[in-house]
Amino acid sequence: MNLLFKKFYIIVLSLILITSTNTVLANESKEGPPQNELIKVNISTSEDVEPVTLSLCKALELAKANNLNIAIKKDQVEENKLKLDEVKNKRLFLFFKFVNSGALQKSAKYSIEASTSSLRTTENNVLAESSAKYFNLLQTLLTKQVAKDFLKRGENSLIETKKLLEEGHATKFDVKQTEVFVEGLKQKLLEAEIAYMLSSVDIAQYINAKVFNTNIIPEECQYNAKDSKDINIKILNLIPDDLLLNDSVDYALKHRPELEELNCKIKSLEELIIATKNDDIKVKTLESQISQLHNTYNLTQNGIKTTVTKSLLQVIGAKNQIDVAQNKYNLSIKALEQAKMARIEGFSANKDILDAHVNLATSKNDYYKAIISYNIAQINLLKELGLIDIAILNDNKTIELPSIVSENLNGFEDPVKTLNKNILDITEHAKDINKE
Repeated sequence: MNLLFKKFYIIVLSLILITSTNTVLANESKEGPPQNELIKVNISTSEDVEPVTLSLCKALELAKANNLNIAIKKDQVEENKLKLDEVKNKRLFLFFKFVNSGALQKSAKYSIEASTSSLRTTENNVLAESSAKYFNLLQTLLTKQVAKDFLKRGENSLIETKKLLEEGHATKFDVKQTEVFVEGLKQKLLEAEIAYMLSSVDIAQYINAKVFNTNIIPEECQYNAKDSKDINIKILNLIPDDLLLNDSVDYALKHRPELEELNCKIKSLEELIIATKNDDIKVKTLESQISQLHNTYNLTQNGIKTTVTKSLLQVIGAKNQIDVAQNKYNLSIKALEQAKMARIEGFSANKDILDAHVNLATSKNDYYKAIISYNIAQINLLKELGLIDIAILNDNKTIELPSIVSENLNGFEDPVKTLNKNILDITEHAKDINKE
């Protein structure tokens, strides 16, 4: 009897706990999830999970809407607006304290502008970072797909080698060598699968998705499994080929929010000096802070000149690298075909074919990396110019910067033009080799 009572008690208690849990979850769904909500991850392999399609612009929108650093910056803007209202409400009180309320209001307004510029800087950084994570996801997915394709190629090669063994044109060592090769391809596919799953988790966590799985498919990636060559990756076309370095630097110095923030902070402190000119100690403190901000402003300017130059050179190099990588990929296809023909004619060893397979897989991945590196380089340059924006990326239109009349840097030829000439020579040389 006691045993039955205990079982009945446990059942009732369980029902109470379930009911209370459902009530809590229902209340949370009405009020919104708690800020420390754990992200749910499906641990199964990507092949067993229903894929989720994600576009670049959707990823950027989610990152911008959910990023905590952006939320903090927005709160700071609102806080500064409240401070301005507080100053306005105390005008009469400040008048009897012999404080210039007009200067205080101007100072508060500059503080709002400074915090707004700081918000823009954070948004730019988040957009650039989420773009990099998106293209890293695309890269890992392509690497995984290439690994799958070449595992099939390796398995077919093993079948062919076994047939050649039966015909007396291959040895048992060739078969064993190919079997080891196939096992290595399986290992590569496993590594690529893990990298892709981790990349899916990484971007989902960064954009603060509440529930996600390990099989996020970039919308820009269109893959046809029947033809391994038919992979179409969207190439961004944001930067004009004739963009000059001086124009880029000049535009960045006028539009980077970091400089706008520092400039507004300096003006805000200058207004505070006017408001508190009777307090010598406070004035000296404010003057010291202004001096530090001027130094920071100059350092930031120099840093922008350097990063814009590097970013523009990276865009040019990455774009031309696509042609070089494509030529290498085409040569690898021909090399594999020649190795197979030589094997049939008895002039090639089994290892030559396996090496040709490896070279083809490597060059194919390098070709995709070149495209993705070019896309990332363009987005980074937009960030350095202070131009990165979801609408610009969504339209995928080439930007136009106002041209300026200026002398070459330090009397030297524009390094971008020099690099363009050198890369053009290398590219043309690679095309000549490919024709041969």
